[in-house]
Amino acid sequence: MTNLIKSSIAIVVFLIAVSCQKEQAKKFTFYQAVKGKDTALLRLSQFDNKFYGQLEIRCGGVGKDSGEVRGVKIQDTLKGKFDYRSYGGSKKWVPFVLLHQGNAFKMGSGVAATFMNMPLFLPGTLQFDESDFQFKPISIDAATKLGLEKE
Repeated sequence: MTNLIKSSIAIVVFLIAVSCQKEQAKKFTFYQAVKGKDTALLRLSQFDNKFYGQLEIRCGGVGKDSGEVRGVKIQDTLKGKFDYRSYGGSKKWVPFVLLHQGNAFKMGSGVAATFMNMPLFLPGTLQFDESDFQFKPISIDAATKLGLEKE
């Protein structure tokens, strides 16, 4: 085979591999959590040791905080940030942690701080209480009916 043919085959294989990775990263799972009068909707994609998605927290039917979650997966825990626009209209950045339990996630809480412009929970303060949001999987149809965007 000539070098041109070998190069062409290598390029095609590379493009197929890259396009498969992009498709894998676009697969979302949808979750819902209810805590008192508040409801949280989560659209989540996990791949390799990373995750990203959308989170919308509806506060008692009056307002909502919605934005993007992203971070890294460390064993059974997703750690990252929630970059959102609050109901009042201002942009905020807070730490975001989920503990994977079976097919559900438990949201963590603690004392939030910022270190080197990265949001985090202060060491020793992170906890996963039963009173925090407990995300359970829902179907794409249910997520659509609740107003969570697919893409």
